[in-house]
Parts: sequence; structure tokens; C-alpha cells
Amino acid sequence: MLVNIQESYACMRLTIVPTIDEHLQSISPVVAMERFPENRHTGPAIARWMTSVVGARMLMTMASISVFTLDGASSNKKAVRLLKKPMEVCAPHNLQRAVLTGLGVGMKASTNPPIQGNDITSFHHLC
Repeated sequence: MLVNIQESYACMRLTIVPTIDEHLQSISPVVAMERFPENRHTGPAIARWMTSVVGARMLMTMASISVFTLDGASSNKKAVRLLKKPMEVCAPHNLQRAVLTGLGVGMKASTNPPIQGNDITSFHHLC
């Protein structure tokens, strides 16, 4: 009897900003989209996967990577700490987290005071 099948996938993109014809260009190819090789998404497991992708598929070393942009999960933060690299949270993930938390749907219930009125001037007391 088949009880549970779980597969997860991981993706890594490389963003390069070269100067082409005196203009900065952003190039972001996907360098890995594959089944995540471990059962748990722990910081050490993610760090091992990132290291293997960089070593196997890229024309660079881990030392040449400036920053990782991830979704802000604690396991991702742990992975980049283990790799001794800086991390930025991806802007769309940050915005989504802010909206969900503000609506009380996020990890913690919203503690914002209720808004009085229907226009934008109602927000002045929050700032």
C-alpha cells in the first residue's frame, strides 16, 4: 500500500550584471532545477546542496559569490551562515510576508491597531 510520497525540488539561479555596449545588463539563468537530495530541509542539508551545485555546474567557486537571495526561511538563513555568506531576502517574499502578517495570516497574529476610516490618512497614527 502506498502511504506517502514526498518529493521536493530546489532551484538555483545565477544573476550576473555585466556591462554590454556600455550598459549594465542583468542575466539570470537557472543553473539547477532538480529533486532535493535529502529528506529534511535543514540548514546543513541546504548548504550541502548549494555547495554541490556551485561546484558541479558553475564556472565559479563559492568564494566568488557575493550574496545569496533567498526566501527568508530559517533553514536558508542557517545554510548561508554555515557557508559564511551574506543573505538578502527576496523582495517579493518579503512583501508577501508583510501582507500576510498584517492580515493576521502569517506566523504570528497581527498586533496592529484597528484602522478607523476608509482612506489612506487613517494610517498616519501607525507611523
